[in-house]
Amino acid sequence: MAALEQDSPPTGPSDSQPQDQPPAPTAALPRRGFRDLTKRALTAAVLLGIALAAVWAGGLIFTLLVFAALALLLWEWADMALPFPDRTDKIVGTVGMTALLAGALLFMLPGILGLGALPNAPLWVFGLGVATAWAASFRLRWPRTLTPGAEQVHASIGDLLNYYKWATWFAPAIVAVLWLRHGHGAELVIWLFIVIWATDIGAYVVGRVVGGPKLAPAISPGKTWSGAVGGLAIATAAGVLAGIALGSPDIAQTAWIALLLAVIGMIGDLAQSAFKRAAGVKDSGSLLPGHGGVFDRLDSLLAALPLYAVLIWAGKSPL
Repeated sequence: MAALEQDSPPTGPSDSQPQDQPPAPTAALPRRGFRDLTKRALTAAVLLGIALAAVWAGGLIFTLLVFAALALLLWEWADMALPFPDRTDKIVGTVGMTALLAGALLFMLPGILGLGALPNAPLWVFGLGVATAWAASFRLRWPRTLTPGAEQVHASIGDLLNYYKWATWFAPAIVAVLWLRHGHGAELVIWLFIVIWATDIGAYVVGRVVGGPKLAPAISPGKTWSGAVGGLAIATAAGVLAGIALGSPDIAQTAWIALLLAVIGMIGDLAQSAFKRAAGVKDSGSLLPGHGGVFDRLDSLLAALPLYAVLIWAGKSPL
């Protein structure tokens, strides 16, 4: 760290620091830690404001924000899923996949605008989105890597299918959040955001303060069991408090749904950490100061959204 480096090395015994001892600690480390925490908090505050405003506004504003987030997710995913992505690959993959999923989701546009919707629209949207994504995969890597060698062809097919196979994992979450907001209102979406954010914040703070045994050192060395337990406890409490504020008629049901979604969110976080470790990257991107990439912030939410939508569909609402 530059702040801990001296302009010139010690020249003799008259120096204040003996050469066989490490330099005395300075205020640089706590100052840097405070700056990092401040940067992280400011970024989170901005994201929180944008997300809540869009959810509350609903309609086309919310839909456009969802697709913007999808495009950023796919852009970051290309870096992790493709072995040697260049700008052309990333543009084709991101624009193509976003356009295809957006086109599929146009089936929901009448419902989004309050003009009625197709029967079983989420099922149609998900099926068409997955089918078109797999069909489009034959453009991403083949034209520039296809050679007469069977091994090269096999490797190319494996690369492109890996990218699109996992990219379609985003589709259920996108369908779920649009269905929840446009079919059931802003309160349910905001409640889920509160639970997932409380999970992340609680796990981060408790893990840093308490420390202790690692949760999954081979996947994510920074996560601890204390952080996991603290995150689940804080998420459940936050879900209950938000449920009371939003008029939940069954607090016990609100509590177990919050706990379940927090667990699923943590599993999604660990899964994303495994993806990043396999890809050899620390963060999915660098767009968000103090947080990394968009995928780093949305991993838990992406995992929890489909289950949450199923619970609501089955009549198990937290509110």
